[in-house]
Amino acid sequence: MRKPHFVIVVPQGLGDTLEATPMFSALRSARPNSTITAVVLRSQTRDLLLAMPKLVDEIIYLPYWELGTAAFLRAALSRLPFRRRAEAAFLAYPAARPIYLALLAFIPARRRFAHRYAPSWIRRAAGISIEQVPIGAVHNVLRDLDLLKAAGFEPEVPSQYVLPSSWISVLPRSDTRVVMHIGTIAHNGLESRRWPETHFADLARRLMKRGFEVSLLIGPAERDETLRVHREAPGSSLFEGSMAEVARFISESAGVVANDSGIAHLAAGCGTPVFAIMGPTPVEHGPYGLTAIAYRPSLCPPCFDIVHTDSSCKLNIDFACLKSDVRVDEVEREFVALLAESSNPIKHTAIEHN
Repeated sequence: MRKPHFVIVVPQGLGDTLEATPMFSALRSARPNSTITAVVLRSQTRDLLLAMPKLVDEIIYLPYWELGTAAFLRAALSRLPFRRRAEAAFLAYPAARPIYLALLAFIPARRRFAHRYAPSWIRRAAGISIEQVPIGAVHNVLRDLDLLKAAGFEPEVPSQYVLPSSWISVLPRSDTRVVMHIGTIAHNGLESRRWPETHFADLARRLMKRGFEVSLLIGPAERDETLRVHREAPGSSLFEGSMAEVARFISESAGVVANDSGIAHLAAGCGTPVFAIMGPTPVEHGPYGLTAIAYRPSLCPPCFDIVHTDSSCKLNIDFACLKSDVRVDEVEREFVALLAESSNPIKHTAIEHN
């Protein structure tokens, strides 16, 4: 007897993939004897899921983001015609681009589930047979679980993301080292989610005066900016490594301050206290976990439009939600309070499905 087969498409980057890991885990728990295939469009996503073989049986990598549309289409045509039809295929949130919905429609499956992005007449005209799930006013983790509910599953509300156990250090967590990540993905204006460099430098100096060691993470999209902050915050250190090495470094640290980025989600997955500074995007996109704070004090409504992938400031006030409304002294106070609340001995709480 063949095992049931399920497909989850995760088209976005590290943070969105981490948000989808409870969905993988819930599906595995509900159907332990099934085969689960992940279709991914980024190499970071592939590397994360490859490190969790108990959660995902097969990973199909379609290099849309790294190699472009032509390479993506070639890979899709050669790899997606499965030998057998899946019981269900799911498109993880957020995934409003038409090419993602077309990808889901191309996957052989008895039922397909995605969130309700496009008007119904567009879906009918395209001949796309996809069951549409409303986008709830909840965290993205729970939005993904709504897809499973629509398919008849009853997933429990998770406490955090799922992370490979090999990405978590066995060493104890430092009491004094805090990590800062000043970047975000650099694509289509998404750099607008970055708190100003000068604010990060000021915060680093303030934390070092309090006796903390400040380490700045260097990533490929913000190297020059990080080095400038390093020069403006004498005594800070730098750290650079693979995603697994970064995760282990974070898991050994007292806390993390970051923009709305994949690193903030990674810290939450490690169980490390994380303070994510939010601006154009709503807090529903922030890190998820018991020691994670998505901080957005601005009264200005979030303006990021996931359907049209628009990152512009709708009020044309140069992202005052980040540059003016998020003050350094308030971030310092709230972050130090988070560290104090988490100062009791904490076990590394990353979960890997057994």
